Amino acid sequence: MLPFILPGIVVGVAILVGFSSGLIILSGTWMIMVVGFFIRRMPYIFRSTTASLSQIDVAVEEASTIIGASWLTTFRKITLPLMAPGILAGAVISFSTLMGELSTTVILYSARWKTISIAIVEYLFSATIGPAYTLGTILIVLVLAAIFLANRILGRRMSQMFKMV
Repeated sequence: MLPFILPGIVVGVAILVGFSSGLIILSGTWMIMVVGFFIRRMPYIFRSTTASLSQIDVAVEEASTIIGASWLTTFRKITLPLMAPGILAGAVISFSTLMGELSTTVILYSARWKTISIAIVEYLFSATIGPAYTLGTILIVLVLAAIFLANRILGRRMSQMFKMV
């Protein structure tokens, strides 16, 4: 959970220092951004997956074992499908927060590999606000499309997200 607690700039500097020398040199490549984003958002997926796993009743898995299913079959046919909504929720949360990630990206990006948030900041600093607005709108549409797609996969409507239970 440490990448969740630490500021993004601290995580970015640590990743840049860690992958700028030694066996694996990733600074200046797109891979360092992927590693940085993965490390930065891994706690979201971990917490969501852990929560969905803890809600599965142990008796369901035991019943599968009693009828002779192997551990792998039980995991593939019972546990994984029951965990799928939690995994998908974590992935959507990670994706939607990464689309606007700026703190780690500022440290890790190179001129060849810019994200949409870096492009928005560059347009704002150059006083050309029109393209920044356009990119911001594209960012919002991408996040909403990801949430809509996740709801479609889960068989829910968008309005069900906002219902109070």
